[in-house]
Amino acid sequence: ASDFGALATGLDVALCLDGPYNILNWYLEGYCCKTNKPSNTYCRGPVFLPGHVLIEAVIEAVATKTKFSAQYLRELNMYRVGDTGLDGKQMTDCTLPDCLHAAKRHAKFQELAHDVERFNKEN
Repeated sequence: ASDFGALATGLDVALCLDGPYNILNWYLEGYCCKTNKPSNTYCRGPVFLPGHVLIEAVIEAVATKTKFSAQYLRELNMYRVGDTGLDGKQMTDCTLPDCLHAAKRHAKFQELAHDVERFNKEN
């Protein structure tokens, strides 16, 4: 199994792009490339950060285009028990939605979001 290091394959990269989101209409095609340039980045697990940045940028772009909040789209598309990941495995122990809702309750997210919205309208 790959450790997502220097020999990561296109499939390894693709498996990191979904992050916590169940996006059903993916078309991914990866290519491995060899270069004569020395490495100038970190060498272990480099595909995770760019993958997460990419999927979050997609969520933000869709939110802007559709006028839905990015948070709403994140929650709507979050993996749940029974969903199938990009690797073909079924989610059997997926607690992320429950953790997110508990964190939002604890942080009083709705209250804070309302305060931010009111402040932005007034200023």
